[in-house]
Amino acid sequence: MKTTIALIALLLFPLTAFASDPIATPVKPTSSICYTLTAPASTAWTAKDFDDSAWTKTEDAASIPAAVPKDGEVWIRIRCDLPWEFINNTYAKVTGTGPVEVYVNGKKTDTKGGYPSINGWRAWPLTPIRHEQPGVNVYAFHGKGPAGFQLVHEPWVKGSYPEIKPQALIEETLRDANIIRGGDGNYYMTGTFAGTEGDGLLFFDNKSGKHWKNNDGVKLYRSPDLKNWTDLGWVWTFKNNATWCKEPFKSNDPLTNGKQAIFAPKFHYLNGKYIIVYGVNFSMPNHHWGVGIAVADKPEGPYRETSPDKPICDGYDSHIFRDDDGQLYLIRNNGLLGKLKPDMSGLDGPMKLISPENYPFVGFEGVSMIKRGDTYYVMAADIFLRPEGVETMGSTMVASSKNIFGPYSKRYVLLNNAWGHSRPLQDEKGKWWTAMWMWEKPFPGQKFWITGIDFAADGTIYPTGEVIGK
Repeated sequence: MKTTIALIALLLFPLTAFASDPIATPVKPTSSICYTLTAPASTAWTAKDFDDSAWTKTEDAASIPAAVPKDGEVWIRIRCDLPWEFINNTYAKVTGTGPVEVYVNGKKTDTKGGYPSINGWRAWPLTPIRHEQPGVNVYAFHGKGPAGFQLVHEPWVKGSYPEIKPQALIEETLRDANIIRGGDGNYYMTGTFAGTEGDGLLFFDNKSGKHWKNNDGVKLYRSPDLKNWTDLGWVWTFKNNATWCKEPFKSNDPLTNGKQAIFAPKFHYLNGKYIIVYGVNFSMPNHHWGVGIAVADKPEGPYRETSPDKPICDGYDSHIFRDDDGQLYLIRNNGLLGKLKPDMSGLDGPMKLISPENYPFVGFEGVSMIKRGDTYYVMAADIFLRPEGVETMGSTMVASSKNIFGPYSKRYVLLNNAWGHSRPLQDEKGKWWTAMWMWEKPFPGQKFWITGIDFAADGTIYPTGEVIGK
């Protein structure tokens, strides 16, 4: 923690030091900071071209809260010239006694989240939806009481990527593909599939307004060799297996009413049992997302819920990790990690966010964890701005540690333009692979494929470029 705080102290305005990029030396961002304690007369105070010449100028954003009366308000504008590499690892640190507002180039960002504080400051990522662009960006902040707003920058840690030519291994459309090797020596794959019930056939139709609504449950494929896959059908369904999430969500909102779908389920073979951990959207009244765990003796089921009456916890994109001592952990969303009870009926204590050295989280969703030797690796998906100014959900990020709860290394890119949700596995010969489900055009999106990864001498993971084909 001391190392992380020291790093942040170096990176607060005025910027005096940067971590080096392994590929190129980045250009140092330039910035100007101003604030006012009087409410702006114009509602356009968040816009890039707003005239803030009459506001108080400062070179140290960290000192602003001291100038704000206890019952006062503050408006802050930071104008920052950023190369695209810095945008992907730029985030805000926010403090305040009440609600705060953050705008980027005039567009309001979501401030419902926030992350654990360091010396009273909350890390506030400006992802996954970014409003920055290469060049001059204006960050605007409004808070009450002795509130403050700082920006932290560090170059995007990138690497060299081999040419990868994906090959679809099944015809069916899916998202969030992941694979395990079962106790019978076969490989099993699941993911987010479109359903046959209700509006499930529109599951991947972003134009209809009905996307992300319904599907049947959890579907499974089996393969003896990672090349040839057999559809085993729906092994867990709302109709036959659901307990706490059996009824579709009911609301007065047509966008949420009737929703009932499984997102990004993970399949496991642990302690001689086959286990599904799944996330349900709008799973029950007054509940947004919920995580469930189901256990069976055979891949096809039947499955029983470890917590029949309620979800294990809030969240989605969950993964179960078993450590060398047999302790089971649940990691979810963007890297929230906690111990599971031995019977997997719930959490055994609070969850902790895995934070790499250079960012508040590894990625914003699609998290998984593996261990190789004495090193833990956490992987997650993030949305990035590309050099040409194009934003895409694409890169699988990874960070590592010798301790399961950290501190973790800087996050870096494992797979570029590959739509995240990576979950590495070893084949019967010990070779490492990861399942993917997307690659940028011209490869057709939302298809399941597998690519090779390996470990460098320093422990970092890199893509080999090898792809499994039929």
